[in-house]
Amino acid sequence: MIAVALVGVAALAVLFVVLLVLPGMVVDHDLAGGHLAAADRMNAVNNVRTTLLQAVGGSVVLFGAYATWRQLRVSQDGLNATREGNVTDRFSRAVEQLGSDKLDVRIGGIYALWRIADHSARDHEAVVSIMAAYLRTHLPWPPQEPGALAADASINSVRPLETRAADAQVALTCLGVLGQERRPGWLNVSFTDLRRADCDGLWLNGVNLDATCLEAASVYQANLSGASLIEANLRHAELGTSILHQVRCLEADLRGARLVKADLREADFSSADLREANLRKARAHGAANASPEHLACAAGRWGIRWRSTAWLSSDGCAPGRPTVRWRRPVSEGVHAVDRQGRRAGVQLRSSVHAGRGR
Repeated sequence: MIAVALVGVAALAVLFVVLLVLPGMVVDHDLAGGHLAAADRMNAVNNVRTTLLQAVGGSVVLFGAYATWRQLRVSQDGLNATREGNVTDRFSRAVEQLGSDKLDVRIGGIYALWRIADHSARDHEAVVSIMAAYLRTHLPWPPQEPGALAADASINSVRPLETRAADAQVALTCLGVLGQERRPGWLNVSFTDLRRADCDGLWLNGVNLDATCLEAASVYQANLSGASLIEANLRHAELGTSILHQVRCLEADLRGARLVKADLREADFSSADLREANLRKARAHGAANASPEHLACAAGRWGIRWRSTAWLSSDGCAPGRPTVRWRRPVSEGVHAVDRQGRRAGVQLRSSVHAGRGR
């Protein structure tokens, strides 16, 4: 209190000197011993005093503005610290909810983390990684939980994921929606039981889905660019209009899968099983290495636009009995080759060698 009083007295003394003493000294210095009428000298002193007063006022305004800015900065830093603390507390509570025995509590925890990721860019990647870990641990493939449906159970006996494991479906949706803003990187969701999961419209680009079971899953209009589906089970999966650009489907099971109008450019189908797959109007420029007999079945049945070297079987996709062969890429792919190997108005740029396998 005494220090404040002393500072105030010092400020008043400085102001007294600046406004009452300094103007006269400035005028006398400018006159340099010259004579000036009293009225003129008084006017000159008043002009100097006005100028000094304006300078002092401007300095006070600037100091006040600086002090206000500093106060706002301090207040903002305090607010940010409080907000970060609140986010941390909410994050911790939401993670604890994921370990609850009650389904509704776990779902609430997932939605809480989802909301945190929407409002906190710093926690975005952490939430996505937690969702991936949640799926791996709660839905391992093959199933390990007591009472879980066996891996060889008929898909007709498997309920949709949203009713079989509602919390896992919410976690999958959260992962796929947040994936739209996720930084490029590898996300591990391998060896997961996603039978009859709803993945429509999700962003799963660059996700590791190796050995994951997506049998009868709905993956309509999803983005799987750069994803890894090595040895994945995609039997009867709905992949219509999805983006599978540069996807790795080595030894994947795609029997009966629907890939209508899917983007398969530069995808790797080495040793993949495409029997009975619906590849109608699929874009497959640069896709290669599919199993010969399986590719023949898919291409011959549905008219896939395949622009890579392939050996085609025309006798119902029976392995070991190829009767139609293309050695070079064709202009529009294998457009209308039926099960007997007949062509229907297809313009080919390469030679066609036809034989009779029966």
